[in-house]
Amino acid sequence: MPLANLPAFDGALLTDDATRKEFSIDLCRNVERVPLAVLKPKSVSDVMKALRYANETGLKVSVRGQGHSRWGQTLAADGILIDSSTLNAVAISDAGVAEAQTGAYWADVVTPALQRGLVPPTLGTCLKLSVGGILNVGGYSNSSHLHGGIVDQVLELEVVTGDGRLIECSPRRNGELFDMTLGGMGNIAMMTRAKIRLMPAPEAVVRQDLFYDDLAAFLRDAAALVRSDIFDHVNSRATKHVGGPNAGRWVYSLNIGKFYHRGTEPEWTILPEAQARQMGLGYSFRSEPQLATFASYLQREAGKNSADLISRRVNPRREPSITMIFPASATQEFMESLAANPADMGALADFQFNAYNVRAHRRPLYMFPNEDVAFGFWLYPRNVPLDDAAGLERALATNERMRSEEHTSELQ
Repeated sequence: MPLANLPAFDGALLTDDATRKEFSIDLCRNVERVPLAVLKPKSVSDVMKALRYANETGLKVSVRGQGHSRWGQTLAADGILIDSSTLNAVAISDAGVAEAQTGAYWADVVTPALQRGLVPPTLGTCLKLSVGGILNVGGYSNSSHLHGGIVDQVLELEVVTGDGRLIECSPRRNGELFDMTLGGMGNIAMMTRAKIRLMPAPEAVVRQDLFYDDLAAFLRDAAALVRSDIFDHVNSRATKHVGGPNAGRWVYSLNIGKFYHRGTEPEWTILPEAQARQMGLGYSFRSEPQLATFASYLQREAGKNSADLISRRVNPRREPSITMIFPASATQEFMESLAANPADMGALADFQFNAYNVRAHRRPLYMFPNEDVAFGFWLYPRNVPLDDAAGLERALATNERMRSEEHTSELQ
């Protein structure tokens, strides 16, 4: 379908084959959808014009930040794909609020905020994701048990609706639109700007790993940790032994951390493991504590993230991964079923296995099971070669079966 009677854009509307091909896949290559055109907006007015045009002509439209969707959610077959990365302005106000266009990296927010001694209360482990991309899905942080999701830090949004209207919304102004946009996967409106809460940034972080051989003890302690405010950082994993006498057995780890502000250096002697003992946690063994500046803590996964991107470029493959969230009451049964069926995991021998303080999450579309604590199974990357159609079908069938298990709440 040719594009006719197009509005005049301040930015560029690209229709060449190379650009359309580049924007036809996302991070995991599970889906290919070739757009008719890619808009690189120079202004919010460009976004308004594109959505009005798409509305009038019946074209599909999607928004893409860094392309980290996994199942084609940011792609637009035979439609207009809006590349939000060109809308990336960031300002830190004297009131201690970050105002960011939603195509900006989170690093673009964090860098000037830290220069003022401030930071968003919750951040993911990849600061090279777009503000809008995270806010469209919800956003988990290692401090979410205290502060909720990344969407819970948003004070105000500027959005463009499907009919091209520019609207500001907040909990008190156009509150329903605000609630339905955050975590709404772009189905209600396109975010163009967000005001984000900031708090004083710590100076240093001490972290430590606690390891568990016993699944029940791990689940009990992880639930206790995310219900409490003792630790500022809580993250957990499941790892399978791949060799030696324990080959095939799973070990579970809790990475706990304390943040320290200027003037609290003597508190560094109260190490995380000492406080874990006071809580009566039943871990089997522990690592040594690690002290780091807060700035380096924010980059703790940067090396791994860069290596993963390089690996994907050098060795392209499909990643039929899946993330599921279970109520705490059903988590042990599901983990035991995974351990008993290693084929379901493919070659995956390590994954994030995070506990959530459900009541800390307040945005209605960032949904969790109706219990105080839930557990997330982040089963990725599960890789399939590009030319292995049968392998992809098997992985998709496994995903569908796991998704249909009783008590599951799937977030893809």
